[in-house]
Amino acid sequence: MRSLLRLVVSSFASTAIVALSVAPSLAAPQILALLATPEPVPLSCEAGVCRAELAAFCMQQQRPGPTNGTRYRIHDAAAMSIVGQTTDGRQVAIPLGAEAEIITVRGYKSVRVSVAEASLAGLRDAALLVSPRASLVPEPKAGDGFPLTEDEIAHVTGPLRYLAASVMERRADRRDAAVIVSHLVNALPVLDRLSPAEKEGLWDRVIGDGRGHWSPAGLSRGRQALDICRERGGFVNWRACLTFRQDMLMQDLNMDYWNAVKPGS
Repeated sequence: MRSLLRLVVSSFASTAIVALSVAPSLAAPQILALLATPEPVPLSCEAGVCRAELAAFCMQQQRPGPTNGTRYRIHDAAAMSIVGQTTDGRQVAIPLGAEAEIITVRGYKSVRVSVAEASLAGLRDAALLVSPRASLVPEPKAGDGFPLTEDEIAHVTGPLRYLAASVMERRADRRDAAVIVSHLVNALPVLDRLSPAEKEGLWDRVIGDGRGHWSPAGLSRGRQALDICRERGGFVNWRACLTFRQDMLMQDLNMDYWNAVKPGS
């Protein structure tokens, strides 16, 4: 296991040296990974488009981070599904189609997945379900001075993605809290037009007791993030506060992963 990890790290470091020799503006952005969602994330629909935001982290510290609006695609179509109930009561899971739009919304820490509402016709309670080890690859652009190669993509979405999953498993409290807070964010409208009663019942409505889906420590951290936003304020609204708390959790998790892939770790 240690020899495999040394091989993974050595290859990763070699790629980093090449990447650093190219101007960041000319290099393709980093591959991202998504946190799995034990509970599906409901899609919110408006003006013919259904959307949800998902927690993400950076797999390649040496490559430039994506700017907001950078387009990505799911590496393995089976790793993300649209789930829901048909009109005759059947539960279905449909792999996310190539027509779905995936863009970054807060650097590498969060992405927004959008699908046409018409594509969900006949499906009730449509939601996104992300499987473990899901990876996102940036859509290639003409003129990239340092594009992603097939070997690099295979290395990052394979051995390094498994390493990242083991790091996240060791930090299950923060990982679960980040996903929980992401669920709360998705349940809030952008302008946060909720009554006091709706705000008070947000946790029960979205998370409930959470048992069987998230660790007790993760539930505690997630609840703490909501309580901080309720008590301290300082943000435009709850959604802005919760996205900040989610991003802080993701940054800490990403640091753990980056430390794990450093030579000598």
